[in-house]
Amino acid sequence: PGFSRTARDYIPMGLRLAREGFACVAVTQRGFGRSAGKPDFVGPKTVAALEVGFRKFRKEPYVDASRMGLFGYSRGAMAASLLAVRLKGEGLRAAVFAAGIYDFKKAHDDIKITGIRENMEQEAGLSDAAVADRTSVTKMADLACPVLLLHGEKDENAPVSQAYLLRDRLTALRKDFELKTFPDRDHDLGRQNLN
Repeated sequence: PGFSRTARDYIPMGLRLAREGFACVAVTQRGFGRSAGKPDFVGPKTVAALEVGFRKFRKEPYVDASRMGLFGYSRGAMAASLLAVRLKGEGLRAAVFAAGIYDFKKAHDDIKITGIRENMEQEAGLSDAAVADRTSVTKMADLACPVLLLHGEKDENAPVSQAYLLRDRLTALRKDFELKTFPDRDHDLGRQNLN
C-alpha cells in the first residue's frame, strides 16, 4: 500500500484474488498502521523488510514458489519496483506497479504538492545515496519478470512522467512490459481499473 495505507486496506483485493486461486499477503510499510520504525519513503529498511516478507511467504506450503508476483500502488509501487530488481531468480514471474515513483529526484523536482515534497525531504533526504536507494529506473537491468505499469495521466502525487521514464528505460533494456494509462484519472485509478 501507499502513504498512510495499511495491509488491511488490501483485504478486499486479496479476497478477490483468493477467489481466483491466488495466495496473497499484504505488508504495511514502516511507520504506518501498527508497523515498527519510522517512515523512510521506501528506503533500504523498508525494502529489506519487504524482501524478508516475500521470502518467508514463498516458503508457505500453500504457495507455488515458482509463480510469485508483486503488486504495489503509489509508495507501494515504488517499493515493488525496488524489490522486483532484487528478486531475480526467486520465482518472481510478474509485477504490477500502479501510480508509482521510479526516479526519486525527478519526482521531487516535478511534484507540485508541498506535503509530498516535504515528506520526501524529511523521511529520506536528497543526498546522492538517498536518491540512489529510492530510484528503481536505474536498476532495471536486473529486472527478471514482465511488468504491467498503470498510471493516471492527471496524477499530481506521482506524475505520469514517472511511468514514461520507466517505460523508456524498459524499452531501452528490451524488457517485457505493458503500460496502461488512464486519461481521466488522477492518483486514484479507481477499483474498476485494478480488476
